[in-house]
Amino acid sequence: MFHVHVPETEQELEDYYHLRWSLLRAPLQRPRGTEKDIYDEHSEHRMILDNSGRPIACGRIYTAGADESQIHYMAVDPKHRKQGLGSLLISALEDEAYKAGSERIVMNARVESVPFYEKCGFSLVGSGQISEGVRHRQMIKEVNAMDKILRHPEWCAELQQEWATKIPISQHMGINIRQYSGWRFETAAPLNANVNVHDTMFAGSIYSQATLTGWGLVWLMLKEQGLLGNIVLSKGNIHYKRPVNQAPFAVAHKYRMKGSLLELFEGRNAKLEVEVDVYSGPKLAAIFSATFVVMPVDA
Repeated sequence: MFHVHVPETEQELEDYYHLRWSLLRAPLQRPRGTEKDIYDEHSEHRMILDNSGRPIACGRIYTAGADESQIHYMAVDPKHRKQGLGSLLISALEDEAYKAGSERIVMNARVESVPFYEKCGFSLVGSGQISEGVRHRQMIKEVNAMDKILRHPEWCAELQQEWATKIPISQHMGINIRQYSGWRFETAAPLNANVNVHDTMFAGSIYSQATLTGWGLVWLMLKEQGLLGNIVLSKGNIHYKRPVNQAPFAVAHKYRMKGSLLELFEGRNAKLEVEVDVYSGPKLAAIFSATFVVMPVDA
């Protein structure tokens, strides 16, 4: 499974910028160095690695002010296109805008890429510009619209019912699916149903919500790939950063997962490592790291 990585070491940054140059500037006969600009130091950078650790996609997001983030330098290796990597990368960059509190995300997209970004929820707002001899179109996406995404609502309803019938604690806690974009899965819970004597959320409730959120994302992944399997939690660790005293919600991202479901095709157990962030209002309150094992239904 491909995963999104933050380039941090000197070698990782070198590989990241080399990919940016080779995909976006070398085809235009532009020299090394033209793949960088003065905003790189203040931006969030992401790249997708293949199974050998080689970068095959890259992108950057820059928070321009209190209400706007800008995506630049999006590129995917031609050999790996049509595999969902662009959507995976957009999801990772959008998450940074979401956490930064931006109201909208803007970009100048190459004309040939406009249909892809429209599928990702971006809208055309201007004629754009010609940069490096390439015509672009200005596009925008409202960040608050991300809260309203519910991909495959019938699956989400089925998952909610699965919890209600097979995991009764989910109903007692009031856990509900708030968002599923295909890459981001989010659940919400009422604080008053999970409060302790300190008027904060029970540690056990935080752990349970995080577990169900990770479990739910794996369940939806099975649906996406048309597979059947029994999902069990093999290992789970949680780091509590602050009390939850505001409306709690938990988020799991597909781009942060490690592992693959391919073993299920061979009748073997599959293993996935999942991270879930739990928030108290806008503040990160806990980070849950789990290993889920998916067993073939006839095992």
